[in-house]
Parts: sequence; structure tokens; C-alpha cells
Amino acid sequence: MEPIEKTKSRQQEKSYHKLFQQIADHCVAHGIDMAMSMEMIKQHRPEVDAEFVKSTWRAILKAKTGKTSTSQQTTTDIKNIQPEFAELWTSITKESFDWPSIEKQMLYDYYKKSVIECNHDSSVHQTSSNQPKVWYL
Repeated sequence: MEPIEKTKSRQQEKSYHKLFQQIADHCVAHGIDMAMSMEMIKQHRPEVDAEFVKSTWRAILKAKTGKTSTSQQTTTDIKNIQPEFAELWTSITKESFDWPSIEKQMLYDYYKKSVIECNHDSSVHQTSSNQPKVWYL
């Protein structure tokens, strides 16, 4: 039986967060931006996560308003930033993303529950595994 390796300690966790902040502070102080950083790390193909997407919002926020945190933004800031943000991500993903709302989530949940499974109806195209396709209303 192989020995189980210990997970990082709380001190190690604090240390690498401190290191990350030191590197970020250095980059800002020396004019190293995200584009320059991404050029150097593209070989590692980092995944796009919510924090990265938020950083693009903050970049637009800072460019348009000088504010560095989303907690500082006003509703007017959001209205002014959203179109550019949406255009940016549409150009990257080739998809359009609507601004989330309670109403849209309720509709999504409703339609998600209204899945109709089309069983062996001759007018329904079967998948290669002979399983019926699932159609959403």
C-alpha cells in the first residue's frame, strides 16, 4: 500500500496566496499586464474560470471608470460596461449570453422540467445508439 501524501498545511496555503499577491503587485508596478502574462503561459493552456471572466469585467471597469473593484461600481457603471463586456465574450465564444435574471432562471427551470422524451415514434430521428433524442420545449 502506498503512503498517502498529506495535503498542504494552512501555513502553506497562506504562503502561496502571499506569493501570488507579491507577483501580482510586482506585475502592476512594472506595467506587466494580463495579455503579456498570457503570452508567456499559453503553453500551459489555462482554463477560463469565473474568476478570469470577472477579471475581464474589472479590466473594462478600470479602463472606463478608474475603479478597481466591482464592489465600487454603480448601476450606471454596470450599464456602461455590460455592452463592451458582452461584445468581448461574444467575440471569444461566438455565443451570446443574456444578463441573468430571476425571470429567466424561472423560465429555464420550468422548461428544464418540461422535457419531452420522444420514444420510438417513426417521425423522431434516433441516435446511433438507438436511444431516442430528448427534445426540450
